[in-house]
This record gives sequence, structure tokens and C-alpha cells, in this order.
Amino acid sequence: MNREPITPAWDLLCELRRVSNYDSGVLDSMTQHLSLTESVSLAAQLSRVAACLLARHPIVQERPPELDVGEIAEEITVTAQLSAVAVTQVFVRNVMHKWTYPSPGAAIERAAVDLVHELVLTDRPLAHPGNLLIRLRHLADRRVVIEAHAMTVTNPNRSESLITARVAAISRRCGEYVAFGHTVVWCELATTDSPNRI
Repeated sequence: MNREPITPAWDLLCELRRVSNYDSGVLDSMTQHLSLTESVSLAAQLSRVAACLLARHPIVQERPPELDVGEIAEEITVTAQLSAVAVTQVFVRNVMHKWTYPSPGAAIERAAVDLVHELVLTDRPLAHPGNLLIRLRHLADRRVVIEAHAMTVTNPNRSESLITARVAAISRRCGEYVAFGHTVVWCELATTDSPNRI
């Protein structure tokens, strides 16, 4: 049986894997013993670690689940400017209310805002911002897919990922791809609630 060499890097990897397997109950218990200052400091350091891990795979070329016949979806078109972030937040909140989810879908809202924010800041053409199509899809098994489509041809030389560490952490799957010169970012989240009705 092959064993990995025991090195400081290997020890760190084992520690990261161990920490990542803790459930939220254990983490909640642990954070009760932290001051606000230490909590903020640790969160910043862990975000840096997450960003470093994602940087090893700069562009996640995975596509979202295919559209199903009869699938429930809502979409909105916004101008690719910073105001799109606030509009997206309101749009997601309204759709979650329309779908009558028992909880407000805070994780879904955060993920949508992050996707749009990164797409607007990093991938928009400077001279003509164009539009973004934001789509929210309700799938079976309490899953929600968020998609943000750049509707103008975007930066062909970009190498960094538009998927933030937070989106990667809260998503079941996420990724980005380019179709006909247009960037698409997306993520799939599992919700703890089912909508009361759609």
C-alpha cells in the first residue's frame, strides 16, 4: 500500500481535510469560545486559504444541469453595472417569496449577489457594459440553480475564476464556461426547505 510522504505540506493537507469535515454544530460550539476579534481574524485567514485552493483550478469549466421540460424558472435582464448587484438581491428575494419558501433563502441570495458582482467587476467590457441575464431555477430534490449570463462578448484573455470562495463553499456544484464568447457563471445549492407551493 502506497503512503504519502510525511511532510509539513502533507500534515497541513490532512489538517485541512479534517477541519472541512466538521459539521455546523461542532463549528458553532467551537466559535462560542472565540472573541469577535479572533473570529474575524480566523475567517479572513480561512478565506485566504480557500482562495488559494481555488486558484489551483482557475476556471471550472462545468455546466449546470440541463433544463427539464416543465421546470420552474424565473429570470431578469439587468445592465452590467454595479447597480445590478442590488437589483439581483431584490430579484432573488422576490422569487423566493413567490415560490413561498418558508425561510428567506439567505444562502441563495448571497450566492447570486457574489456571481453577479464578480461578473460585473471582472468580465464586463469597459466601453459598453451591455446586459446580464440572471436566471433562478427550481429543481427537484430541494435544489436551486442560479445562472448569470453575460449577453455581450466579454474578455477573452481572462484567466482567473469568477467563482468566489464563498460561492464554492456553499454550493453543491458551481462553475463557469464561455459559449459563443459570452461568459456564464452558475451554482447549484441544496435548500433545507421545500417551497410550500409553486
